[in-house]
Amino acid sequence: MGAQELASAVAYYSYGGYYGNGPSLLWVTAAVLVFLIVAFVYFSLRVQRKRALRRRWAEGCGLAFHRSDESLGEATGRVYSLMGGSHVARDVVAIPTPFGDALYYELASRPAGSSGMSEFRHSLLRYPLPGSLPRMRIKSWRMTHELASGAGARGRSFRIKTEWRAFNEEFDVKSVDEEAARALLTPAMQEFLMARMRETHMEIVGDVAYLAFEAYNVNDSFGCAELMREWTAQVPSSLFGGAWTY
Repeated sequence: MGAQELASAVAYYSYGGYYGNGPSLLWVTAAVLVFLIVAFVYFSLRVQRKRALRRRWAEGCGLAFHRSDESLGEATGRVYSLMGGSHVARDVVAIPTPFGDALYYELASRPAGSSGMSEFRHSLLRYPLPGSLPRMRIKSWRMTHELASGAGARGRSFRIKTEWRAFNEEFDVKSVDEEAARALLTPAMQEFLMARMRETHMEIVGDVAYLAFEAYNVNDSFGCAELMREWTAQVPSSLFGGAWTY
């Protein structure tokens, strides 16, 4: 029974089967409350089981696992310019890299004035870089999720277009430093992005890159970190560590 049918049934029986001899409002209300309680318990147990499986996988691989991280969630919300409410990173898996831990997680958001958390249907990776880069967004136009609506690079930013038309049609690139962004988008980098990152949304802030995907899958965490390691290798080393605007 869907929500609309349930509401119709409540209305029908509340008035005695439309002035007939239907059950009393008290019994209908009790039935609805029991249904809601059972549904809540079912979904809560399902979430707990899913989290337990993710934790078991991470610990089996020798990785640290954190149930939630509010500071990481709020930082992600600021980077992607999410409007209002609060944000929490959940089921965080820490993957060692030469420059610190990469963090693979999913983001939950509580809209302003709401008491519940609504889970986005995608995952994120916070990846440490070997040095700072200027504030930059590299987003596939295919990404139409909640994060894609964020403002990205704040302040004055430039939309970067290259000589490769197909690349421009595939990616939305913005940066506060046009010269540095063009230096980063070498032909090899553009080829890499076209081949490997057509369904991602990257935001670069200082010495950290945030990468958004469509869906969370703990088994993909190593692959996501490896993807960013390969992307980092495409960046001209001379760009890291400059006095950039973030």
